Amino acid sequence: MRRVRQTIRNLEQLSDIDLLETLSEGMPLIVDNATSLDKTAQRLYRVGEFRASEVMRGFAKEEAAKVLILIDYVRCPRKSERRSQVLKRFYYHVPKRIHAMACEYPRIASFGELTDLVEYECRPWHLDGPNDIDWIFPNEISEERERDLYVDYVRDVTDGAGACLWIAPAPSDDSQSQYVTADCVMLVQSLSRAGAVSAGGLAEIAHVWRGFAPEPHTDREELRHLIAETLNRLARCCGALDESDARFIARHWPYPLWPLTIGEPRSNGRDLDRLRKEREKTIKGITEAEARRDPAPAISRSKVEKLNNAYTAWQSDVDTREAGKAESQHNLLSYVDLQDMFRDLTGDERAALLALGWFAREHVADWPRIHERAVKSEPTYDENYQISCACYWLAGLERWEEKPRPFQAGRLRRRMTP
Repeated sequence: MRRVRQTIRNLEQLSDIDLLETLSEGMPLIVDNATSLDKTAQRLYRVGEFRASEVMRGFAKEEAAKVLILIDYVRCPRKSERRSQVLKRFYYHVPKRIHAMACEYPRIASFGELTDLVEYECRPWHLDGPNDIDWIFPNEISEERERDLYVDYVRDVTDGAGACLWIAPAPSDDSQSQYVTADCVMLVQSLSRAGAVSAGGLAEIAHVWRGFAPEPHTDREELRHLIAETLNRLARCCGALDESDARFIARHWPYPLWPLTIGEPRSNGRDLDRLRKEREKTIKGITEAEARRDPAPAISRSKVEKLNNAYTAWQSDVDTREAGKAESQHNLLSYVDLQDMFRDLTGDERAALLALGWFAREHVADWPRIHERAVKSEPTYDENYQISCACYWLAGLERWEEKPRPFQAGRLRRRMTP
């Protein structure tokens, strides 16, 4: 038999009865294949082939997503202009992965929130890195899939004259204690056991969902109501429904994705130019902000060092005496000493310490802005909060004293916890 790509779109020519019958023949096969791929991934994991296991797990997710795409096709109103676009997703990796990902976000509160997530995942290019703007990367789903499978020779497109380099799949990752089947695979298995992929079950799904078009404000309560109605109809049509399957379906069956535009990311030179300009503008803003150092902190270095020493002594006592409760920690003499030193400070000195504590942790070291905020808000913070920032005071002062460094891609600018 000769395979012809895109044949799935022939489903559009079928009557509803023939469509549901045809889908009921193929969808159980897809569920079985996704299950088989998942079991292979489990076996590979058990023998320590972690990278191969993750690759096979990805294939299982994509296969399971095909069931979700076809169910979305059934849920889509027959007269919708988007109906044919849903079937196109059947063959493309990024749309399949997005359908799979949608099962993994049960806490998404509204369809609008899911829409934003899908748009984010469909970006052809995006800025990322330790500082969020270090480099320009291609679509994350597509890139991750390719990186897991292949060695490739690529060009850095962050600027027009980017260097070329080899990239290879990451080493095996054994950080997980055990293999975990993907949510989308378990979802289609539960839907299959509930009868959702039979002709009768698909007819019930069409009856419940074709009159529903989610809006941005559509919340999970409305989604749960429709799922519950569907499960009740499936139980009457196909027999008793396992309670654990019902719970899993109710939790993980996502909003219909047919109203959204989901395709393989397409890019052009304008996308890259826009991101390059955005990156350049952001780096310029960071550089200018970090060059500013006025006004000077209204506290001497010697006082900051003494306060830091007092804080270190208190922490040493906490560790030595294993004072597990907050109230016992604050009763230590070393804490009382630190507290007395803090109470002897002027209001300006306290504001300076608050600013230094924040300055140590800020991603962009915009001292004038941080200092102004600290001066205005210091009276509103209680003593316990301000002393809790003591571990950052000296680090903030050292950051203020050092010469601002030029931006360097890949070097994290945020000051880490001392």
